[in-house]
Amino acid sequence: MNRTPLSRLVLLLAIGFPVTGAAVENFAVEVLAGRAKHEASLGLFQPSVDEDDTSLGIRGTWQLSKHWGFDLSYNDFGEANDTTRDSAGDAIEFSLKGSAVELNLNGRMFLVDRLALIGRMGVSRYDSEISIGTFSNDDDGYSLVLGAGIQYGFTDHFFSSVDYSWRDLSGGSLDALDFDSYDLINLTVSLGYRF
Repeated sequence: MNRTPLSRLVLLLAIGFPVTGAAVENFAVEVLAGRAKHEASLGLFQPSVDEDDTSLGIRGTWQLSKHWGFDLSYNDFGEANDTTRDSAGDAIEFSLKGSAVELNLNGRMFLVDRLALIGRMGVSRYDSEISIGTFSNDDDGYSLVLGAGIQYGFTDHFFSSVDYSWRDLSGGSLDALDFDSYDLINLTVSLGYRF
């Protein structure tokens, strides 16, 4: 009797249907860590923020071919904090934090056998929370994601990537507050395993 490798068993439980050997061989998982830069403005007489924080995430990739594939990822972009002053000169604390689930199409161009440039484009389903003084509210929505990076394979299974990605989250609104702009830029380093 053939025993199911642990990796296939994990995938079977995770996605809920049988996974063929070929499908598993085209699947990879990455752990992401980096810096997320929050650049947001709420308009005239409202505070703006231009701060960064640690970002953490996980990404699964399924390659349709050597050059094309899909990514599904979750990212926690951390929290950006700043202080502004009201008309009386009193300090008001301001914070902005966010996370997103993202689906991307990726394209790879190999420079040499184990080194590739990667471009990504997709959609982000984001959640953000803003706090200004005692006011706090949540927001969610969809945004375009654009990214680029470079990936190096140490072996047939282990690899590492450096990625830069951008998303515009200004389409969301928080009750009476609307973003004039909200750009979220994420620079990450990843360590991955290809099954």
